[in-house]
Amino acid sequence: MFVKLCMPALLAAALCVPAQAARPLSTGVASVNDPGECELGVGRLALRGGGERGREAGGELECGVVDGVQLSLAYGRGSFGPGPFRFQEAEFGAKGWLWRGQGADAPRLALAGEISGGKADGSSWEHEASEVKLIGLLPLPALLLHANLGHSRPRQGGAAATVWALAAEARPLQAAGLGWAPLAEVYGDDRGERWTRLGLRATVVPGRLHLDLSQARGHGEERQRSWELGARVEF
Repeated sequence: MFVKLCMPALLAAALCVPAQAARPLSTGVASVNDPGECELGVGRLALRGGGERGREAGGELECGVVDGVQLSLAYGRGSFGPGPFRFQEAEFGAKGWLWRGQGADAPRLALAGEISGGKADGSSWEHEASEVKLIGLLPLPALLLHANLGHSRPRQGGAAATVWALAAEARPLQAAGLGWAPLAEVYGDDRGERWTRLGLRATVVPGRLHLDLSQARGHGEERQRSWELGARVEF
């Protein structure tokens, strides 16, 4: 998930398109593309809470560069509140294997790092934060369980935070010629509110094209809610 700009609480945990391999999950997944293999995820999100509304659209490109290591580049732009206030944000990331069990359907551990920046109308791009996290995967007969634990540090101002996420996604069920995978997650950090998400991913072309729809809810005083529609292409 992008590290956000220093904005009002409305954007503190949701107005950020989680365009990644496990779309629409914000939870990172322990997967690394082989060299030369890429994934492009795009999404559009709407947020409501505390009497304000916001929107964001963005995408992320992930490509394997050497055996066991992939790089990613993400970009998003959006607006919130009356006016409205407009912003842009970008993120560069790297992820690599730490450990893999035997076989294609085995537990795995990966390590990921991200550097993010952003700008608002009338300002220049600034380095906002950096993050490192441990990502785990536990495959079960009917479910895939994901877990994240990491550390996020703002470049200036604000306190460092411990970030965490837990997610479960069902293995695709075939219906109407598509593979349907319900999913759920809970995520947050030790400095902010907790969020939950429910979603559905549809595999249109196995190993090539996936569509998704989800709703996330913040459990703080603002009672924020977000809705997102997106897609992922593998090539």
